[in-house]
Amino acid sequence: MTANPSLEGTHPVKPLGPRSGQCHQSTAWANRLPGARASAQTLDRSNTNMAKPLPPGFPLPPTDAAGKAVHVGSAVTVLSVASCVFGLPREDQLRLQAIVGQVRQVVRFDDAGFIWLGFSASDLSDDFCLHPTEVALA
Repeated sequence: MTANPSLEGTHPVKPLGPRSGQCHQSTAWANRLPGARASAQTLDRSNTNMAKPLPPGFPLPPTDAAGKAVHVGSAVTVLSVASCVFGLPREDQLRLQAIVGQVRQVVRFDDAGFIWLGFSASDLSDDFCLHPTEVALA
Protein backbone atom coordinates (compact mmCIF):
# COMPACT_ATOMS: atom_id res chain seq x y z
CA MET A 1 0.00 0.00 0.00
CA THR A 2 1.36 3.40 -0.94
CA ALA A 3 0.72 6.26 1.46
CA ASN A 4 -0.52 9.60 0.22
CA PRO A 5 2.09 12.07 1.59
CA SER A 6 -0.38 14.95 1.48
CA LEU A 7 -2.66 13.11 3.93
CA GLU A 8 -0.08 11.45 6.14
CA GLY A 9 0.75 12.72 9.60
CA THR A 10 -2.37 14.31 11.05
CA HIS A 11 -4.87 12.96 13.53
CA PRO A 12 -8.00 14.57 14.95
CA VAL A 13 -8.16 15.49 18.60
CA LYS A 14 -10.38 18.24 19.87
CA PRO A 15 -8.59 20.82 21.99
CA LEU A 16 -8.43 19.90 25.65
CA GLY A 17 -9.02 23.44 26.85
CA PRO A 18 -12.02 25.55 25.89
CA ARG A 19 -13.70 24.11 22.85
CA SER A 20 -12.77 26.01 19.74
CA GLY A 21 -14.22 23.51 17.29
CA GLN A 22 -10.86 22.91 15.64
CA CYS A 23 -8.90 19.69 15.79
CA HIS A 24 -5.30 19.32 16.82
CA GLN A 25 -2.95 18.06 14.12
CA SER A 26 -0.05 15.87 15.15
CA THR A 27 2.63 14.30 13.00
CA ALA A 28 4.14 10.86 12.65
CA TRP A 29 1.29 8.86 14.23
CA ALA A 30 0.62 7.13 10.90
CA ASN A 31 4.01 5.44 10.98
CA ARG A 32 3.39 3.97 14.45
CA LEU A 33 0.13 2.12 13.74
CA PRO A 34 -0.25 -0.81 11.35
CA GLY A 35 -2.45 0.11 8.42
CA ALA A 36 -2.85 3.73 9.48
CA ARG A 37 -1.68 5.93 6.65
CA ALA A 38 -4.12 8.81 6.32
CA SER A 39 -5.57 11.70 8.18
CA ALA A 40 -8.93 11.19 9.76
CA GLN A 41 -9.15 14.95 10.11
CA THR A 42 -8.57 15.39 6.39
CA LEU A 43 -10.96 12.55 5.63
CA ASP A 44 -13.74 13.43 8.06
CA ARG A 45 -16.21 15.15 5.80
CA SER A 46 -18.72 15.93 8.54
CA ASN A 47 -17.41 19.51 8.81
CA THR A 48 -16.98 20.24 5.12
CA ASN A 49 -18.84 19.98 1.85
CA MET A 50 -15.72 18.88 -0.03
CA ALA A 51 -15.79 15.14 -0.65
CA LYS A 52 -12.33 13.60 -0.81
CA PRO A 53 -11.76 10.00 -1.79
CA LEU A 54 -10.55 7.73 0.97
CA PRO A 55 -7.09 6.22 0.46
CA PRO A 56 -6.61 2.44 0.26
CA GLY A 57 -7.37 0.71 3.56
CA PHE A 58 -9.98 3.27 4.62
CA PRO A 59 -12.47 3.39 6.12
CA LEU A 60 -10.99 1.35 8.92
CA PRO A 61 -13.12 -1.64 9.94
CA PRO A 62 -15.29 -1.06 13.03
CA THR A 63 -13.45 -3.67 15.09
CA ASP A 64 -11.37 -3.54 18.26
CA ALA A 65 -7.80 -4.74 18.78
CA ALA A 66 -9.01 -8.36 18.88
CA GLY A 67 -11.12 -8.01 15.74
CA LYS A 68 -14.46 -7.95 17.60
CA ALA A 69 -17.21 -5.75 16.18
CA VAL A 70 -17.58 -2.33 17.80
CA HIS A 71 -20.72 -0.20 17.46
CA VAL A 72 -21.83 3.27 18.53
CA GLY A 73 -22.71 2.85 22.20
CA SER A 74 -20.30 -0.06 22.77
CA ALA A 75 -18.33 0.05 26.00
CA VAL A 76 -14.61 -0.16 25.21
CA THR A 77 -11.47 -0.20 27.30
CA VAL A 78 -8.85 2.26 26.11
CA LEU A 79 -5.63 0.32 25.49
CA SER A 80 -3.52 3.15 24.10
CA VAL A 81 -3.70 6.82 23.14
CA ALA A 82 -0.45 6.79 21.17
CA SER A 83 -2.15 7.88 17.95
CA CYS A 84 -3.39 11.16 19.39
CA VAL A 85 -0.83 12.42 21.92
CA PHE A 86 2.09 13.27 19.66
CA GLY A 87 2.62 17.02 19.44
CA LEU A 88 0.22 17.90 22.26
CA PRO A 89 1.34 19.95 25.28
CA ARG A 90 2.60 17.74 28.13
CA GLU A 91 -0.44 18.38 30.36
CA ASP A 92 -2.79 17.31 27.55
CA GLN A 93 -0.72 14.19 26.92
CA LEU A 94 -0.97 13.30 30.61
CA ARG A 95 -4.74 13.86 30.61
CA LEU A 96 -5.17 11.49 27.67
CA GLN A 97 -2.71 8.92 29.05
CA ALA A 98 -4.71 8.85 32.31
CA ILE A 99 -7.63 7.40 30.35
CA VAL A 100 -5.66 4.28 29.34
CA GLY A 101 -7.24 1.29 31.07
CA GLN A 102 -10.55 3.05 31.59
CA VAL A 103 -13.86 2.19 29.96
CA ARG A 104 -15.58 4.66 27.65
CA GLN A 105 -18.63 4.49 25.44
CA VAL A 106 -18.17 4.83 21.67
CA VAL A 107 -19.80 8.11 20.63
CA ARG A 108 -19.31 7.83 16.86
CA PHE A 109 -17.11 6.70 14.00
CA ASP A 110 -15.82 9.25 11.51
CA ASP A 111 -15.75 8.65 7.77
CA ALA A 112 -12.24 7.19 7.99
CA GLY A 113 -13.30 4.68 10.67
CA PHE A 114 -11.65 6.28 13.71
CA ILE A 115 -13.48 5.74 17.02
CA TRP A 116 -14.53 8.91 18.87
CA LEU A 117 -14.77 8.88 22.68
CA GLY A 118 -15.38 11.40 25.46
CA PHE A 119 -13.00 12.40 28.25
CA SER A 120 -15.58 11.67 30.92
CA ALA A 121 -17.10 8.20 31.30
CA SER A 122 -20.52 9.84 31.80
CA ASP A 123 -20.21 12.45 29.02
CA LEU A 124 -21.07 11.32 25.50
CA SER A 125 -19.29 14.17 23.71
CA ASP A 126 -16.81 13.31 20.95
CA ASP A 127 -13.67 14.79 22.50
CA PHE A 128 -10.94 12.66 20.88
CA CYS A 129 -10.56 9.73 18.56
CA LEU A 130 -8.46 6.61 18.46
CA HIS A 131 -7.42 4.07 15.90
CA PRO A 132 -9.66 0.99 16.37
CA THR A 133 -6.64 -1.11 17.42
CA GLU A 134 -6.31 1.11 20.50
CA VAL A 135 -9.53 -0.13 22.13
CA ALA A 136 -10.98 -3.46 23.30
CA LEU A 137 -14.59 -4.30 24.00
CA ALA A 138 -15.16 -4.08 27.75
